[in-house]
Amino acid sequence: MQQAARDRAGTADKIFEPVVKPLAGAIGYVAVPGFSGGDDAGRDAFARGIVERIAARAPSASAGWIVDLRGNSGGTMWPMLAGLRPLLGASEIGGNVSAPGQPMRRWRPEQLMPNAATWPQPDLRAAKVAVLIGPRTSSSGEAVAIAFSGRARTRSFGQPSDGRSTSNETIALPDGGALLLTTAVFADRSGKLFGGRIEPDVVVPAGDGDGNSDASDPALAAAQVWLASDE
Repeated sequence: MQQAARDRAGTADKIFEPVVKPLAGAIGYVAVPGFSGGDDAGRDAFARGIVERIAARAPSASAGWIVDLRGNSGGTMWPMLAGLRPLLGASEIGGNVSAPGQPMRRWRPEQLMPNAATWPQPDLRAAKVAVLIGPRTSSSGEAVAIAFSGRARTRSFGQPSDGRSTSNETIALPDGGALLLTTAVFADRSGKLFGGRIEPDVVVPAGDGDGNSDASDPALAAAQVWLASDE
């Protein structure tokens, strides 16, 4: 309910500012925070800022990209997905499934953020991408990680996520309370269902997770090694 109030007020919350920077070995690094609330202009500014910074770094990131979601606790997933559109592409990237055997309700960010399709941006769909996840990757942050699941030339590193890879609906009660119901589970572009924790492709001991290239961040180091390899 507090989230709904923030949305009506047009205010936006970010856990931290998005980070886009170069790393050694011609690698680009993107850390995407959780993002909540905001009006259309605020959501566009958040997403377009990530797109523009990725575009600026793309010429020097020939080895690939690291997408760090370890600090992403969720919120509104569409601006996050739109910001990563250069890497994800414009095709369907996942969706919600309400019950086994039911059709997937596909995610297409441009349906809710139509301006994203008009922003100048590089086509990085063929780039190698290492996705970093951990126990603080939650809810819509897990949706972003799932959007990369099944993508070619992609591998995830780190620790299992928080385990809230579901769609929820808030139902107002007559006494003024609210009931939060899980109505669907997330699925990746291939139709693989989630609903709980996301297990990384490569489990790496937890470190500081500060985005620095040193021994305090084993997941980052493992991702860099893979991006530099011929795998």
